[in-house]
Amino acid sequence: MRLLALLICGSLATAQTLNITAPKTQLKRGEVVTLTYSLVGTANVAAVQFTELPNSRFSLANRVLAAPVSTTLGKALHCENNSCVVVGLNRNVIPNGNVLTVDLLVLPNAEFGQGVMQLQSVLAAAPDGTAAALTAGPPVTFTILGAPEDLNQDGKIDLIDVQISVDQGLGRAPCGSADLDKSGQCDIRDIQLLVAAAVAQ
Repeated sequence: MRLLALLICGSLATAQTLNITAPKTQLKRGEVVTLTYSLVGTANVAAVQFTELPNSRFSLANRVLAAPVSTTLGKALHCENNSCVVVGLNRNVIPNGNVLTVDLLVLPNAEFGQGVMQLQSVLAAAPDGTAAALTAGPPVTFTILGAPEDLNQDGKIDLIDVQISVDQGLGRAPCGSADLDKSGQCDIRDIQLLVAAAVAQ
């Protein structure tokens, strides 16, 4: 009977996860979306450490603790590059729910297609400093929308985009978004691809 009770209690004790959620996952270049990091499950977590896995399509900014965590619980958020800790000079346990928000910016020159945002190296401490069970939740996959020929991302392919392509092709501006054939160079082939796309509209 005791063994059965231990097995039941053990199965009810689930590891806590640090999850990322986003209000939407289809984004355009230059768009900002606020991510929410939240604790899910039951555990005795007083402090958290994590690293945001870098992605070349995104930039992260404005990390802010949720109000109950910072005010009621007296925790503070400290970040260096993409590594962060949530800790306070106390033994208060962080409850399940929202821990912090982060603004994710899709970079103006982000490649179209899918980009993943995820956490790694997730650690947690109990109030007495011992290890607390905590794992990273699933990654969030974003889709960066837009036609690659719409170089200024104004929703249309026109003479302005052709001029940007010509400028990059002639070296007046650094080669970047106008490299439509992904050859590593901006040249007449890219310009003609853009002209063809503009005419086809």
